Amino acid sequence: MVPRHIHSEPTSRLAIWARRIAGFALLASILAILIVRSGLLEIWPALATFAGALGMAVVALLVAFAAFVVIWMEGLAGMGAALTAMALSLALLAYPAYLGLKASRLPWIYDITTDPIDPPRYDALSRLRPRDANPIAYSGLYAAEQQRKAYPDVGPLATNATPQAAYDAALAVVNKRKWRVVDARAPQAGRLVRFRRQCLACTRADE
Repeated sequence: MVPRHIHSEPTSRLAIWARRIAGFALLASILAILIVRSGLLEIWPALATFAGALGMAVVALLVAFAAFVVIWMEGLAGMGAALTAMALSLALLAYPAYLGLKASRLPWIYDITTDPIDPPRYDALSRLRPRDANPIAYSGLYAAEQQRKAYPDVGPLATNATPQAAYDAALAVVNKRKWRVVDARAPQAGRLVRFRRQCLACTRADE
């Protein structure tokens, strides 16, 4: 009996490489997320890693489209690999694309405050920030108007707690999340009086 040889169709190399690139992009994205969550490195290496992963996802998507064309024209195998690459790439790019579209509709301001009339002054923090960081000074009424249109729900938090109790509650959250405290100061009487007057003015304005 003569054995029969089944000739399988050759697989598109573009489809294989598209799947490999998409898989590597997925692993790089997971690595960037782990870096941010664990706090092992600064934020910039994580952002660079994630940006590189998104770039690779775009390349994988383009290679997958090219594989579709080659498979259609030459009748090669590899449709599953191309579809896998496309699915992984679109899954990685969908949420960042949504955030980018949402950010493009927001005003170009880098500071948001609950009190645009008398914003907080970051005296201690200003000495620790690098020179290329955003300015410490608030941009003024223009930024306040842009903030009001984009974030109308941002405002002072009204509470009946004493200043010391509010300070202790905020400090407990800071310690729980292991945030870095640059300059810790207990509530001051003069600032408390001004704070109460501002809250009273805000209450009357709402009425």
